[in-house]
Amino acid sequence: MLGEAPHKFESALEALTKLKEGNPKVNDQFYPPFVIVDKEGAPVGPIHDNDCVININFRADRVIQISKAFEYENFSAFDRVRWPKVRYLGMMQYDGDLKLPSHYLIPPPLIENTSGQYLCANGIRTFACRY
Repeated sequence: MLGEAPHKFESALEALTKLKEGNPKVNDQFYPPFVIVDKEGAPVGPIHDNDCVININFRADRVIQISKAFEYENFSAFDRVRWPKVRYLGMMQYDGDLKLPSHYLIPPPLIENTSGQYLCANGIRTFACRY
């Protein structure tokens, strides 16, 4: 968001290649923070007021974490330094209870006739436990 990170590269391909070299802990899921910079070392994509941020990810936990940082004014899990006023949206709504992100490209699917509904409709008692 700020265009600051411990590692700086001129392309995403360079970043992914160099950070993975000789480091078995780096994989497609775990890369250290990096930023793409121009030839003078200036970040090419810091996020500013009035920008649009579209988050597309298949892992809901990570999207929920970053969505809170963009959407919650009272966010305190880490110091954002600044909170740019952006139009933030996700590919889909990843958390229906928290309504995160609040704006999304694909509406949540309507799921009907679940096994729990079927069992209850037929008088079968069930127990459900949510972490």
